[in-house]
Amino acid sequence: MSKLIIKYVRIIDNTSLESYLVQGDVYGVIEETSGDLFDFYRLDVNTPYQEGLWVNKSRVEFASFYTKPRPTHTIDLPSMLKPTVENIIEIPFPSDTSHGIDLYRVQYISPLDKGCYELTMGWMEKVKLTEEIYPRAKMMAQWKAVRNK
Repeated sequence: MSKLIIKYVRIIDNTSLESYLVQGDVYGVIEETSGDLFDFYRLDVNTPYQEGLWVNKSRVEFASFYTKPRPTHTIDLPSMLKPTVENIIEIPFPSDTSHGIDLYRVQYISPLDKGCYELTMGWMEKVKLTEEIYPRAKMMAQWKAVRNK
């Protein structure tokens, strides 16, 4: 016996029904009913009992065969993720060597004086840098970013 299809609907939410319904697919409606709190459609789906599957009407939308399925869940990940900040930076020196600075250990960055500034790290440990080697503004931005993680 063939089933009479009343209308067609597209699934917009298949939460906990993933093994029976595919989100975005179109299914035929065999029957509809209204309850005290919710309204339901019985969809023409191959379930273990072959009688169709009752689905809340809020999980579907009317299917127009002339439009593409609309995405239901979009997430803008770049705006949600904080940029990662490295706490160890390499300072290149003119003598083809480099020195690693752990920004967690930096306690103070002195003001710029004649193109030079100092990093104070720990007890009496200072590193003197020039603007040409590593710009102070860039150092301050990275230091603040590490401290505000």
